[in-house]
Amino acid sequence: MNKIKTKISTYIFGLGVFLAPNLSYSMQEFDFLTKINSFDDKEKVEFVKNNIEAINKQRYLKTIGNIIDETNDDIINEYANREKRLPPSIDEEKLIIQIKSMPPYMYQYIGPYLHETVGISEKILNMPGIKETKGTFPTRISPHLKDFVKQYGQFLSPRLYFVLMPEAWPSQNKTPVEKIEPQKQKRIFTSTEINDDLIIEANKHFYDAYFNDKKLDTKQLRTIGKITKSSPLTTGDAQAFLDTMTELRKLESNKKYKDKIYNAKKNIKHNFDGNTTNVPTSTLRDMINPCQRLVSAVKFSGEENKFELAIAKKGFTIDEWAYTCDKTIKAHRLAQAYPAVISFLRGYKKGYYQKINLLQAPSIRETIDAAQRMYFEMHQSTVDDVIAVRKLKQQISKEFVGKDNEYLFTFPITAIY
Repeated sequence: MNKIKTKISTYIFGLGVFLAPNLSYSMQEFDFLTKINSFDDKEKVEFVKNNIEAINKQRYLKTIGNIIDETNDDIINEYANREKRLPPSIDEEKLIIQIKSMPPYMYQYIGPYLHETVGISEKILNMPGIKETKGTFPTRISPHLKDFVKQYGQFLSPRLYFVLMPEAWPSQNKTPVEKIEPQKQKRIFTSTEINDDLIIEANKHFYDAYFNDKKLDTKQLRTIGKITKSSPLTTGDAQAFLDTMTELRKLESNKKYKDKIYNAKKNIKHNFDGNTTNVPTSTLRDMINPCQRLVSAVKFSGEENKFELAIAKKGFTIDEWAYTCDKTIKAHRLAQAYPAVISFLRGYKKGYYQKINLLQAPSIRETIDAAQRMYFEMHQSTVDDVIAVRKLKQQISKEFVGKDNEYLFTFPITAIY
């Protein structure tokens, strides 16, 4: 009997534990329900009127804390999403080039606004000249606004700092603006007045005057649009690349900067290239695309600002410069190749050397295969790219002649390890 009582007590206790979390009544609500069942209708109405306000108040006090916490969480999350830095966009490099093209005195007007704009990357905010303008006020102010600035300058939004420039007020310039007289509209011929003889005569004078009766060679111009790995090389692109070497050689003479690039190169080699005893992957990649590897090291070191300044004058982004450099060197290397080199490239492309390597010992076969593949890739170019650099072959050879000039920031541009 005692055992049965014990089991029943245990069951009731367990049932109470199971149901307890589902009971949402407070003690005051329980007393309210107990009392109201003993009243008649009139007493129930009166009792409800007196006690319903207290019960609602208690429920409100129980839930208000959770409501406040949830509201605060939503506000914090919204603020965090609004204030977080956005990932680098495609237009970031374009904005950097635009900023670099401005004269330095313009930075005091745009810098404070950039620092307060949500989503501007740290790369832009830490640019030389922009970084120093954080929280500053322009010092170069139009003369007729100086009194206004003294009185109300502290209330002026950074997005309106540009109106303080003297150039924003032409009436304040000492040199008057020349009045431009509108030109008379030229006569437009009707379709009935135009015949084949007129068109032939016009074309004849046009070509004789401007092109000496020769069509314009588009390969002499720069690439329109974005330069990619697969876009064709033009003589204008190759010439622009060579023109950047003067500034890059000056930057290379900065020993501290060069050491940072070299340290980044070693870090990439040991941590990312996956070198083995038989195949030095770092060396192969440096030889095949030296300029792209150089740019990777520059980005890894975090010192791309100075590099970008050196090449921005010629309209390159850092990646476009790397692609143009590698395509120029490969095309020049192929254009200067001896007959023996051409014979090797043809044989390798047809698979002759790969079959011969099968006769080698396994310990050295992998190394020989890698070296031959590297030499083949070093000469990969297109006919159009080779034609584009033919006129520049002497200039390219002169730029990279000599033991020191074969390298750029320790990367082998034309050298062979």
